[in-house]
Amino acid sequence: MIEVKDLTKRYGATTAVQELSFTVRPGHVTGFLGPNGAGKSTTLRMILGLNAPTGGSVTVGGRPFRDRPRGLRHVGALLDAGDVHGGRSAVAHLAVLARGNRIPRPRVDEVLAEVGLAGAAGRRRIAGYSLGMRPCYLRCSATRRCCSSTNRSTGSTRKACCGCAACSGAWPPRAAPSSCPAI
Repeated sequence: MIEVKDLTKRYGATTAVQELSFTVRPGHVTGFLGPNGAGKSTTLRMILGLNAPTGGSVTVGGRPFRDRPRGLRHVGALLDAGDVHGGRSAVAHLAVLARGNRIPRPRVDEVLAEVGLAGAAGRRRIAGYSLGMRPCYLRCSATRRCCSSTNRSTGSTRKACCGCAACSGAWPPRAAPSSCPAI
C-alpha cells in the first residue's frame, strides 16, 4: 500500500505540491491525473525517494521507499519514457534492471510474455517498436506490487495499449498496474 499524507514540495517560492493526501491500496487500479505542472511527476518522485518532500510523509508498504534495499523488488516505476535507451532490446534493458535488484533473470522473459512481447519482439531494438508496442514494453519495467508511470509521449492510443495483456484482466495480481500508460 502507498500512503501519502499532507505531502508538500516547494522549490523556493513555488509550491509544486501542497498538502496532498491519498492511499493506493494493493490490487486496485489507481489513476493519477492532472494538467501539466500540477505536480504529478514531482509526487511520484517523492514516493520513490528521488525528491525529498518539504512537508508531509510517504510510505510504501509501511515504510519510506528510500529505506528499502533493492527497491525495484517492491515498486516498479518509469517516470519518463525518454529515459529508455532506444538501441537496447527490451530483454537487455530489463536484464539490467533485474540484475541490479536481485530479481531472477527468468522473470524478464515472464513479464515480456505477459505483455505479448516474448520472442523476437523482446529482442528487437526498442527504437524500432511501434507506438502500440511501446506502452506494453514500458509496463514491463514496472511489474511489481506497486507500479507507477508517467507517459509524456503522444500518439499512442488507448486501443493500442489496452489490447495488451498488461492492461487487460490477464495482468497477474502480483503486478497490478496503477494506470494504463495511454491514458
